[in-house]
Order: sequence, then structure tokens, then C-alpha cells
Amino acid sequence: MDIININLGNLNKYLEAYESGRLEADDTIDLFQALVDMDMIKHLRLEYTHVADIMIRDNQICADLNQLRQEYPAAAASRTRARYPASDQSLGKDEA
Repeated sequence: MDIININLGNLNKYLEAYESGRLEADDTIDLFQALVDMDMIKHLRLEYTHVADIMIRDNQICADLNQLRQEYPAAAASRTRARYPASDQSLGKDEA
């Protein structure tokens, strides 16, 4: 799955793939990192928040993109561009 291009329009297909067990481990990490980065995790069921908390505790994902920006500005900028290349323009459009 192409988690790199996740947006509000195609978020549901990634959540369905996660819930049905069709995501590889790396894609699951990318999905939860994207949910945290987009600040969407708090709008999902408690199970998602619980999994994200475990992944943050285990250093699989970064809890705060703003913290990452302060500590590693080049890495954060690169990650944001790579993950959400046209996030302003693609919100609400399904790229499936």
C-alpha cells in the first residue's frame, strides 16, 4: 500500500486494511505515524490511540512532529515532503 500518499480522502481504505490485517508491519508503522502527524489519531476509536501509544513508547513512531522539527529540522522537513507531497491540494480527494 502507498501510505506515503495518505490523505483524508483515502484514509478509510488504509484503516480498513489495518483492521482486516492486510497491512505489513512497515505499512502499519507508516499509517500510525501519518495519523499522529495529521493529528487524526485523537478522532479515531480508543483502540487506535492505544496502539499509537504503544508504538510511541517503543520508539516505532514519533509522538510530536513539532518536537522532531526542533530536534532534527532537516529530517522533519524531508519526512513531511515525502509523506504528504501535496497535502494541501489533495485533502478530500480519493487517490485510490
